[in-house]
Amino acid sequence: MKRLPDNTADFPKLIKNNCVYVDKTEQLYHLLTGSGDNFFLSRPRRFGKTLLISTLEQIFLGRRELFEGLWISQSDYTWPKHPVLRISLVEMGVSSPEEFEDRLVRHLKKKAAEAGVHLERNLSSAECLAALVEGLAKQNSVVLLIDEYDAPILAHIENPLLAEAIRAVLKSFYGVIKALDSHLRFVFLTGVTKFNKTSIFSGLNNLLDLTLDDRSATLLGLTLEELQNFFADHIRKAIDQGTLSRVDFMQSMQDWYNGYRFSPYLPTRVYNPCSVIRCLLSGRFENHWSQTGTPSFLVKLVQEKNYPILDLENLVLSDEDLGTFDLDRVQLPALLFQTGCLTIQDYDPETALYTLRFPNQEVTQSMMRILAPLFTSPIEKATCRMR
Repeated sequence: MKRLPDNTADFPKLIKNNCVYVDKTEQLYHLLTGSGDNFFLSRPRRFGKTLLISTLEQIFLGRRELFEGLWISQSDYTWPKHPVLRISLVEMGVSSPEEFEDRLVRHLKKKAAEAGVHLERNLSSAECLAALVEGLAKQNSVVLLIDEYDAPILAHIENPLLAEAIRAVLKSFYGVIKALDSHLRFVFLTGVTKFNKTSIFSGLNNLLDLTLDDRSATLLGLTLEELQNFFADHIRKAIDQGTLSRVDFMQSMQDWYNGYRFSPYLPTRVYNPCSVIRCLLSGRFENHWSQTGTPSFLVKLVQEKNYPILDLENLVLSDEDLGTFDLDRVQLPALLFQTGCLTIQDYDPETALYTLRFPNQEVTQSMMRILAPLFTSPIEKATCRMR
């Protein structure tokens, strides 16, 4: 029986350790061989964005041996090798724009040293990125993979002045990508949110946003078929060790962790992969999302900014409402949707309106916990403190 890949977001490690890998390579093949070379994909945290980036990296490095038995290994894909520049901003915790700029520069210089590319001294992060891509392009056209492009902004979203200063650094950094187009084979960026004024959505030529695109509706997350096929042994084991019948077990799995819909036109819903794995590891149906996926910035915004309490179930929004937002005009419904607290319940193509809802029991519990302080009066809070 293959191992469950808890906290494993590294594709080579996952394969070498004989972990369960849900084969998404057919969808990746069509993405790589179809029209378009510049993509952006927004998904909630803990949905597999980093594993997706790692998988793309290994495909472009031509490491076919890692994909033995997967769909793409049986296809006509020719496995051309490209230099890959992979940048993750998810763990780049910073307290000032100057520190962020310095860390970016040091990170890129380390990447350059590993690739044997010389960078001049006293370059900005944007200049380092441009010089590194140009140096790598002497081998072949470059693949640029940026994971969690918005993480440094979100880390300080409750402090608009600091978040704006960090966004200014990112605007300059991302702004050079357009000028590097002739050196780039493929660009893929992931994030949680879609911020204006970062030079990505306005500056990068032909950037295709896959967030609500039919082609990526099931690219991340688990369909029911994938859950039953790839996790069959672990589901069987959990049922044998528990008290629920198979029908009741699968219904509980659906109630707790299914419900995410990422396309207005395709009704397919997916399970949260992290929560499914945690459930199968622990043998318990409980709220794993609040421990691993609830963004701290969202809790701060909801509780500290005193947003009005909304009827979040059956909330109706337009395309514009769900799209980009700005630091000086953060829209709570859009943020809740992009962070996975709300998902698409229905879509009316005639009015172009979305109806949103909580995706499942797990998220409902988390949201009730976040919203609880807003329902508590000052007297009740004081009473609770006295107790």
